Amino acid sequence: MKKMKQNDILICSELSRLARNLLMIMAILNEYMNRDIQVWTIKDNYRLGSDINSKVLAFAFGLSAEIERNLISQRTKESLARKRAEGVVLGRPKGSKSKVRKLTSKEAEIKTLFCCNS
Repeated sequence: MKKMKQNDILICSELSRLARNLLMIMAILNEYMNRDIQVWTIKDNYRLGSDINSKVLAFAFGLSAEIERNLISQRTKESLARKRAEGVVLGRPKGSKSKVRKLTSKEAEIKTLFCCNS
């Protein structure tokens, strides 16, 4: 964020990806608008600049994104509570670990990188 300068364009998938809640989104957008940096969203195809229309749109989209995120969280918690009440055991069985990890079969590459970067 600090490296961006006037007339730069920030491209993101959607406004809700900028931050975790409405206040953070609005703070980021306010800073960009004050610095004359545009924010473009891919999913909704919006171009937000420093004009009043952009500020209104940013607030509306930020608010709707936060409401949507809260509703998803609430539905997930309710569903998990219902499953627990039905006696369903949730999660991985205790003591079991995945046999395959992200770095499985990359041992040689890791050793090479350690040797070259030391």
